[in-house]
Amino acid sequence: MLIDTEGNYLIIYIQENLTKISVVSGQKYLHSADHLEGTLEMDKLIISFFARELNLQIGFRTAQGIRTEIGSAVEQQTVSEIKVRSRVIDSNIKIQEVTVTDGQIRNAISGYLNSLATEVNKVIKRFKLLNNPTFGDCKILLRGKGSSLNGLDKWLQGETGLPVILA
Repeated sequence: MLIDTEGNYLIIYIQENLTKISVVSGQKYLHSADHLEGTLEMDKLIISFFARELNLQIGFRTAQGIRTEIGSAVEQQTVSEIKVRSRVIDSNIKIQEVTVTDGQIRNAISGYLNSLATEVNKVIKRFKLLNNPTFGDCKILLRGKGSSLNGLDKWLQGETGLPVILA
C-alpha cells in the first residue's frame, strides 16, 4: 500500500506485548508512546471469559486461535461461531465442547478495545488532530498483527472520527 510521505498520520502498531502509538507529520516523528497492552492482553481476556463465564480452562494458543478466527471489534453482518473443546475447571467431567460466538468474544475483549480508544483519544486531544489546519487531513495508519482483528478499522474510525487505513 502506498501512503503519502508528506501526510499526517497517527500510527497505531499493535504488537504481541504492546501497542505503539505515534504521531508522524511528513517524515518527522512528533510523538511516540507505548501502551502496555497488545494482542496478548486480548488473549488473556478471552482466557478469563472462558474461566469466568463457561468454567473452562483454555490456553494462549486456543485463545489466539479464537481471536483470529471469530474475534471482532464491531458487530458483523452474520454471527460467527467456533466450537471449542476444553477441560472443565474443578469437575469430574474432563472435557466439554462449547460453541462461542463473535459477540461473546467481542464482549470479552472490550476492556482492551476501550483502553486502546482512551489512549488514542488522549494523543488526538494532545495534538489536536481533529479539525487542525496544521495537521490537515490526519489519518490513522493501523498495523501489526493485532490490526487484523475484524472491524477494528471501522471501530477506531467511529471512536476517533479519523479515517483509518490498514497497512
